[in-house]
Amino acid sequence: MALKKTWKVTYTYLLFENYKDYQTINSNLRDFQYDFWVSDNLTKEQIDSNGDYFKNKDLGFDKENVVAIYTYGNFADVLPQKRDYIYDELKKHPEIINAGGTSTLIGNISSVEFLLPDGKEYDSNNRGFMRFFRSDQGLIPTLGIELLEGRNFDSVIDSSGAFVVNEKVVEMLELEDPIGTNATNMAMRTQGKIVGVMKDFNFASLHNPIEPLVLTYRPQMSNIIVVKLAGGEIQKSLNYIENFVQEIAPGSLFTYDFLDDRLNNLYVSEDKMGTIFKIFSAMAIFISCLGLYGLAAYSAELRTKEIGIRKAFGASIPEILYLLSKAYFILIFIAFLIAIPISNYFVTEWLNNFAYQVEVNWRIFIVSGLAVAAIAFIAVFGQSYYAAKSNPSNSLRVE
Repeated sequence: MALKKTWKVTYTYLLFENYKDYQTINSNLRDFQYDFWVSDNLTKEQIDSNGDYFKNKDLGFDKENVVAIYTYGNFADVLPQKRDYIYDELKKHPEIINAGGTSTLIGNISSVEFLLPDGKEYDSNNRGFMRFFRSDQGLIPTLGIELLEGRNFDSVIDSSGAFVVNEKVVEMLELEDPIGTNATNMAMRTQGKIVGVMKDFNFASLHNPIEPLVLTYRPQMSNIIVVKLAGGEIQKSLNYIENFVQEIAPGSLFTYDFLDDRLNNLYVSEDKMGTIFKIFSAMAIFISCLGLYGLAAYSAELRTKEIGIRKAFGASIPEILYLLSKAYFILIFIAFLIAIPISNYFVTEWLNNFAYQVEVNWRIFIVSGLAVAAIAFIAVFGQSYYAAKSNPSNSLRVE
């Protein structure tokens, strides 16, 4: 046994003839490794935090349990003729709260046009832009969009055309009293009155700020049906809708999306980035733990005689553990101090790509630092405890 240990120490010294140089190089390598480990972990946590913020932020409308039903084939032909009947029949189901139609599903790319109020001059070179959705009278109540002024569309009164605009449009057009203002869609050359003003809501990705939005009353172009479900028995509700579609338009393709899923798809790249950082973080933890375990074993073996002498003079196991472990935690603390500004810089630069973002949470830095320290302690503890528990007489006899 003594020969085996002596051979191990001799072999190690043959690899590193100058132990002090080895200690310096190894310390620098470990510090760099811990910097990467801590920085990667901090960045991952911040990306996850921002991703959760995107998916849970109040967008200004009701996105939960909303199903978008696409109309194809016979169903697309039947919808314009029986729109009100279809909505009424759908709402007879106890799990269906409301239904409406739109040309563009929230979260999708919408057309860029311009609404010109009567009495204002049209400047084609400096007119800004607005997003346009075609919809019917059911969209606003189905999505719970808040009206600040005026009213919702009316299928009888607004049959010749009407507009509901958001606050950004009112601000852009400098309208003091928008309700009742006659206006023209300069792209489609359609006219109507502004009958309502919506509270601004996020109808697109949170990468961008809220843009001017105009809902124009065009039921004949609103070929996507949005249905608000109670949420109790979603699958039964979907089966009821599918059976109803097949009943009024046999052979039609029944396809649907949940609105919240569509909105979450806007942040797929962020989810992928978070996954990549999780993988790198796991790899960094694994590699660092292997390194820590090996270094702890090597350090304990080199200090066998010192440990034996200290124990012979009455050193306790906690004191020996502290002796063997303190250098690693000093390095981790230094790495943590270095990693904080590095991670904070890259996270801040990344967050600047978004109009809406979560603030950098310093609690994440603290929790991540404690997590890294705990993982390092687990990696080091086994070998350090084994060395601290060994019989000092055996250690001194070997030396």
